[in-house]
Amino acid sequence: ELNHIPRITADDQVLTVGDTLNVFNNVSAMDDEDGELTGSVKVIDNTVPTDENGNTTEVGSYTITYQVTDSQGASSTKTITVTVNPKMEELNRIPTIEAEDKTLTVGDSLEVMRDVTATDAEDGDVTGNIQILENKVPMDESGKTTQAGTYTITYLVTDSKGASSTKTITVTVKENTNNQSSQPEKDNNNPSNGKGNTSTQEKNTNKESGKEAKGSKGTKTSTGTYAAVFSGIASVSLALLCGLMIIQKRQKR
Repeated sequence: ELNHIPRITADDQVLTVGDTLNVFNNVSAMDDEDGELTGSVKVIDNTVPTDENGNTTEVGSYTITYQVTDSQGASSTKTITVTVNPKMEELNRIPTIEAEDKTLTVGDSLEVMRDVTATDAEDGDVTGNIQILENKVPMDESGKTTQAGTYTITYLVTDSKGASSTKTITVTVKENTNNQSSQPEKDNNNPSNGKGNTSTQEKNTNKESGKEAKGSKGTKTSTGTYAAVFSGIASVSLALLCGLMIIQKRQKR
């Protein structure tokens, strides 16, 4: 009687790196004459990389080949594919930076890292990882602000898995009003010029007073001079008139 070849039943497998490979999982064999031959199934080739515990170690697509032989020497083979996928890890969340805008006055010291912190869902406090990407605030060598205006500072932080984020704050620098000197207004009503000297108006007044004082002591003033000249002219005119009258009288005789 014709001997039938035994048949192997085995399904492809899909695993994840780290999963245990069971090479005989869902593998069975049947023979028309001998019946159940699962116990006779052998693995003749296995390309799946595993560690000493039988756990898969590398992502990829591999094969396993089985063979079974019946009691009359008839045999068959079956090859399946084993796909090993990467292990799905929890999504790494991006770290966050906490920093507030600043308002300063020209001459104030700028502490760029003051009140700046960073946290990460996986790593916790990552403030120590913060870097300053850009600082546009004008400062001198001692870190003091030098010019009024609105500027920005940009921070960067990176977690242990390489995820990073940035934060930009605004720094407003105001003018220092305490350093602006104001000129005192001149007091026109003050007779002193601030140095103990008498004002020009007062000096002129004193000069006029001096002139009047000298005039009262007999010194010629402009009014006295005009009176003397007028008196002299009147005297001369009177003398001439008298002389003319005398001459006319003599001519009549």
